[in-house]
Amino acid sequence: MKAIITAKSELKLSSLTREYTYDIVEGDTTILSSQVMEARPSEVFTQIQKLVAEYRAVYEDANDVEVGEVI
Repeated sequence: MKAIITAKSELKLSSLTREYTYDIVEGDTTILSSQVMEARPSEVFTQIQKLVAEYRAVYEDANDVEVGEVI
């Protein structure tokens, strides 16, 4: 999985951050679209990488339940 930046806002003077919009993709398939996070430009790469890694771990978790499963 990887993230593709699709938009970013102007730099906010009050917080020195931008809003970044991104899609999470796997190959040619979009898993999540139009996700938004706010971060400082120098920190956004690391923060998005961390979010994608966390998302992948939960997305691939075999302990999830299925629709219709009786517990």
